[in-house]
Amino acid sequence: MSRYLASGSSGLMQNLYGNVATVFGGYGTVGLGISHELAKSGTMLILPYHRSYSDPRQAQLCSPEPWNYQIMNTDFNKPAQLREMCEPSDYVVVSLGRNVRPNTPLRWRDLNWGYDAIYRQLPVDIAKICAEQKKETMVFISAIGADVDSDSPVLRAKGRAEIEIREHMPSAIIIRPSDVFSRQGCHYNCFLRSLAKRMVMQSVVVYPEMLSRVSYPVFAYDIGSAVTHALQDPACHGKTFELGGRQRITYGEAVKFVSSVTRAPPETFRIPYTAAKAWGTLTELTRWHSAQPKDWYVRMQYNAIPNEHELADIYGWEDLGVDKRNLILMEEVAKDALANFTSTGKTHSLNGGRSSHDAFYLW
Repeated sequence: MSRYLASGSSGLMQNLYGNVATVFGGYGTVGLGISHELAKSGTMLILPYHRSYSDPRQAQLCSPEPWNYQIMNTDFNKPAQLREMCEPSDYVVVSLGRNVRPNTPLRWRDLNWGYDAIYRQLPVDIAKICAEQKKETMVFISAIGADVDSDSPVLRAKGRAEIEIREHMPSAIIIRPSDVFSRQGCHYNCFLRSLAKRMVMQSVVVYPEMLSRVSYPVFAYDIGSAVTHALQDPACHGKTFELGGRQRITYGEAVKFVSSVTRAPPETFRIPYTAAKAWGTLTELTRWHSAQPKDWYVRMQYNAIPNEHELADIYGWEDLGVDKRNLILMEEVAKDALANFTSTGKTHSLNGGRSSHDAFYLW
């Protein structure tokens, strides 16, 4: 739970209590934090999941109360089912990502589940449905660096999605987090645990410029707190927020930090940028368990600094009424988050203590 809500915000909880929210992607690193904080505020959750691509058992992490959520098997390719998921809700949150292992070597580039389909087309379709159903607002989780001209397919798709969502839903709230870390749940996109996973299994493959990349890692539940604040405050509707944590860290410093917690050797295997992209492509096409697709290496060219260029139409924590001093630090959760990652390459999760190989596949 975020420290801000834990410290008490009764007015916020009263404003959201009894409402219903549909959270697409509620099982991921960011989505889990959003689902949990909405549930804590008294919001009932509808959690759509795709049977082949997500594990509904993660719902037990989304809410401490079993009556507070409903799991719905959904085919995201069918508009009628998307409408059914959105219809009962007061709010819709879109925090989608493509995080699981493909069923075939070419599944990563399949038209139906490609980058553009997940990060642009599906959020835009949901925005159209929200507009048709006259929702007051919706939330789209984008990313710092989202730009239609980006070299990264993910950032390019998210940049296009932001524009198209606003065309259909001008009141949409767009949140662009920096790197996100969490204590539990899926670790594909968790800044700390995905790095720990790579460090205990092999040397971290990098290109030299990556090590100086700067980000402000932010706790997933603090992003969830931001969503709850933005939804209950009409002044936040239609705005774009770039949110990071309190700590400035380079990727090289992150490697050393994770090493100090897990005692895994801080080894990096340095190769040129073009070779790193080729390595990322290889890990995609060979179906290896990896959180290092080609796009990840492309994105690591860019810093993840909130409102780095100080644009007037980009907002931050202070505009949400959140004191940044209350944000969770990596040191506060690292011991718990990385407790099961050791130099032996074994980790245990809610799947009954399977090996890291099985846990990575299921979660």
